[in-house]
Amino acid sequence: MTRAYKVDAKLCRGDGLCVAVCPKKVLEIADGKARAVERRVRHCLLCGQCMAVCIHDAIEVEGLSRADFPLLRRHTFTAEDFETFLAERRSVRTFKDQPVPRELLDRIARAASLAPMGFPPHTTSVLVLDRREDLDRLAADLRKGYGKLLEMVRNPFLRLIIRLKRGAETMHAMRTHVLRIVEEDNERFRERGEDGYLYGAPALLLFHANRWSVAYQESAMLVAAYAMLEAQALGLGTTVLSIVPPLINNMPGMREPYGLGQDDFVVVGLIVGYPQYKYHRSIERKLAAVRYLRP
Repeated sequence: MTRAYKVDAKLCRGDGLCVAVCPKKVLEIADGKARAVERRVRHCLLCGQCMAVCIHDAIEVEGLSRADFPLLRRHTFTAEDFETFLAERRSVRTFKDQPVPRELLDRIARAASLAPMGFPPHTTSVLVLDRREDLDRLAADLRKGYGKLLEMVRNPFLRLIIRLKRGAETMHAMRTHVLRIVEEDNERFRERGEDGYLYGAPALLLFHANRWSVAYQESAMLVAAYAMLEAQALGLGTTVLSIVPPLINNMPGMREPYGLGQDDFVVVGLIVGYPQYKYHRSIERKLAAVRYLRP
């Protein structure tokens, strides 16, 4: 799509910053002022880099609002402070019986919207469940759905069908990880009434997007990560749930109760709540490997 660029000649200083930051070289300097290169405007990503870097507010791009570019407040923490904050975050699965106020959930969503996006505007949407009856219903649906899946996998013929339909990699993950967990979770509920899926959390955020959107899964994961960090800053605990999306995405009748369409794909879930316990030590985490191609 061709975008219209408006450059205020009175404000433009011709410093070329907008030209330098444009990833698609849509802009150029001519006669001491910035302007669009007509043959390249169709390549515009609507990333807003040009508007964000111009201190003189001289440029406007069709499809972008200046209201979406507030002045930055420079951070005051050091790299060491940030790393300490990251080290304090850990998965929380034991929560206080205390609702999370919606103003905090709104803050989490606002912070999540600051995450990088594959292509603007954001393709990720967030569905928030913060009513006990809705969370209990979903937990019951998860127990029922995964219970059926357990029965299917025990049948050699149905197991083969699942393998052919979902692939060997998915089948391997199901047999070695997922199904072992859900079998135990269902048993815990039958014996002690414990919720091993949502852990009794007072809120669940489901990050979803249209499955035909470009890079929608990568974008949703980044949004969820930002939400997780904002929750940490607000004194809340979180845990990423990968066991919820597959059932909602694939089990018949699971989408409608949550207002999800056929093309809505739930990428990841995030439970949120006030931690029941305070941790005094971090957990050392390491990547599988870090290497440089050349020494």
